[in-house]
Amino acid sequence: MTKKNGDGALARPLFLPREARLGLFAPAGPTQSVQRQEGATIVRDWGFSLELPPEEEPARGYLASPDRDRLERLLDLMGENKTDALWATRGGYGSMRLLPALQGLWKDFPPKPIIGFSDITALHLARYNATGIGGWHASNLNTLGRLGWARGRKDWDPLLGKAVSPWLFEPDAVLRQGRAEGPLLGGNLTLFACLYGTRYCPDVKGAILLLEDLDEAPYRLDRLLTGLSLRGAFDGLAAVVFGEFFNCGDKSLVREILSEFADARDYPVAREAPFGHGFVNSPWFYGEKGVLEAEDSGGRLCFPWRNEPEGEFQRA
Repeated sequence: MTKKNGDGALARPLFLPREARLGLFAPAGPTQSVQRQEGATIVRDWGFSLELPPEEEPARGYLASPDRDRLERLLDLMGENKTDALWATRGGYGSMRLLPALQGLWKDFPPKPIIGFSDITALHLARYNATGIGGWHASNLNTLGRLGWARGRKDWDPLLGKAVSPWLFEPDAVLRQGRAEGPLLGGNLTLFACLYGTRYCPDVKGAILLLEDLDEAPYRLDRLLTGLSLRGAFDGLAAVVFGEFFNCGDKSLVREILSEFADARDYPVAREAPFGHGFVNSPWFYGEKGVLEAEDSGGRLCFPWRNEPEGEFQRA
């Protein structure tokens, strides 16, 4: 753990032991029992153990359960020492509703990582803002049934501290050239847009901002990016790296929107990074150091700390 967020602050990744104990929690939408079972079977096959909720939580419309119950489960897992990490069952919507109650509690928890993406972006940003402790932007439990055993297992290698290759970009994916380094922040574009400017969002100046989204029509992506631009969210960044915009309509139009965004910046911008809601969701750690090199011949994003010896894992 290092300095607090902002001003180029960084957070070393919190790796998992090879037989990690993962506490499942549902801070947002409900998970279908079939998806949950498929994901749980795959993870146990990998050698991990799961700490399941005491009983199946009753869904409440678009929420997995009432706010009080979702918050209580999160607090129990964060505070006890039986688990090495908290793993979200799915995204959807609902994590933001828990942030006011969590605001004064983040610093009381041991430095165990939260794992998840999409709506879980809200928890990652809020915790990093309050403590400087990062979490893993990685597949939720329900995603594994779709990815399958082999693909999902490969995606999880970085969480175990295995050395990783840089993310590579084709020449067409480099929208603006340059070199940048800084903490990796961002996540889901819609969630970042909702939180930016609130007391739950970290200062992103000097950061490499990673953004992806799902099921947003091109005009909505344009509106999200424009709204953030008007509020100064993209001022003073080191770089922007766009992941996959899955099921977001006309791909050529999406590319045009991202190119127009890049034309207005004075720092490097790349697209088609291998993370998001599609069939590849390579993990990255909030606050970890990233180095982006973008040239007309292509580019790469490196993760220096993940290729350094970290020593033996110590449970919190």
